[in-house]
Amino acid sequence: MLARAAGTASFVRRQGNILVAFVSSAIDRAAVVQGADELRVHFCGDAHQVAMTVSDHRVVAAVLELQDDSCADLGILARAIGRLAMPIPLLLRFELRNGSVRRMLAHYDESADVRFSLRGFDALSQCVAWLVRSTEDETARSAIVSRLAPVARPAVADIVVGAAIVGERRSTVRQLAGLSHVSSRTVDERMAAAHVMPAKKLLMRMLVLHTQWRVSRLGWTPKRAAAAAGFPSADALARRMERSVGLRLSTFCRERSFGEELDRLAVDLGEHSPSLQPVSA
Repeated sequence: MLARAAGTASFVRRQGNILVAFVSSAIDRAAVVQGADELRVHFCGDAHQVAMTVSDHRVVAAVLELQDDSCADLGILARAIGRLAMPIPLLLRFELRNGSVRRMLAHYDESADVRFSLRGFDALSQCVAWLVRSTEDETARSAIVSRLAPVARPAVADIVVGAAIVGERRSTVRQLAGLSHVSSRTVDERMAAAHVMPAKKLLMRMLVLHTQWRVSRLGWTPKRAAAAAGFPSADALARRMERSVGLRLSTFCRERSFGEELDRLAVDLGEHSPSLQPVSA
């Protein structure tokens, strides 16, 4: 699995000028170059070549497009990064298909500096730009996936991961289902069969988490958080949160921490006894 260097409390950026990447299309390669800004981009032919290249001390970050074969090589890349004295951040670009998500999560460690880029939802160039700026706090998605991936039922792991990402903004079950290449009815049926909350409720819980992160962790104003979430005003977002959690935005952020709310969602998704240390307040 991918992990932090032993004894480090946070990630320290390597001093270098190369970003190494495996993406298959010309459009995605252009997006990587655009996002990399002044870094030199070295494209590899497959995930195995990425793993062989990350040991170069000039490499400061890696981008990996997950396909059926590259999912199998993700373990090799994870071990290669884990052996580095100074681990580098890794961006995983993937489609929301349950098989790929489950293989991805098999090599995922909550202590790693792994970012996620969802095809069909995220602009790859923006994700790469965040990666090279090392702004891991820009979004709550990694913290949410880290906490929920180990407790999510395998049958709905892709839905939970997808909701953690698309839940950054106001979204619908239909949008989530489209990214999963299934119908809304199929998503609802899978969630019901797994005995977890409906997808609509899950998306709202994710929106609450992302909003709380933006206001409490990043220090954003309610107006800015509302705009990022796709609401016309802070009051509109506050009303939606009140309907969902029974508290207005200001009261919610004052009385509940991000970590506590994330732990509540983990329990609601099926965690009966904490398997991870709670996220810090």
